[in-house]
Amino acid sequence: MSILIILASLGVGSRNNVQIAAAVLSVHNQYRAKHGVPALVLDSQYLAQNSRFEHRPNNAYGENLYMGRFPGKTNLEIAQMGVKAWYDEITLYNFDVERVQSGALHFTQVVWRTSQKLGVGVGIGANGAVYLVCNYSPPGNFIGYFKPNVPKPIISQKQTRLNIWSFLDSFYCANVNILLLVYVTYKFN
Repeated sequence: MSILIILASLGVGSRNNVQIAAAVLSVHNQYRAKHGVPALVLDSQYLAQNSRFEHRPNNAYGENLYMGRFPGKTNLEIAQMGVKAWYDEITLYNFDVERVQSGALHFTQVVWRTSQKLGVGVGIGANGAVYLVCNYSPPGNFIGYFKPNVPKPIISQKQTRLNIWSFLDSFYCANVNILLLVYVTYKFN
């Protein structure tokens, strides 16, 4: 299915587009770091420049598409939300099997170990929606190569929360003991 969208370009050299591209890169690299894979670098050669909201045929790059329209959010926030939406597909991915998992292919491309360069294209549609296109080089999502290129997170969000609560629990218990000791010392003196 192809949806034709006419985009009002932000301009390749515009300050807004540069900021959005840098923010999109930063969010990508935060997620990639969770999996211990190398950071991407921006490369304008891989900038998406078509005016259709569809995957390009015979594309030499990996490609993720996102469209969002959220009144009250900036274009920058919407672009960052796009990368988060792709990464959130992690909940649909099974790290223990080597097969294409169609509901998680945006996620796998975001963290694909051998991808090194990122091109970011951003446009505003006539309907006010923000369109985000990211191209990855070399591309990912090759059958038979998911396990070595899509590693499990080094530390999961659940473990991070558990560690924080464990620390707070220990901290709280230690302070209660100190307060109790201070109180007992005070009462007996």
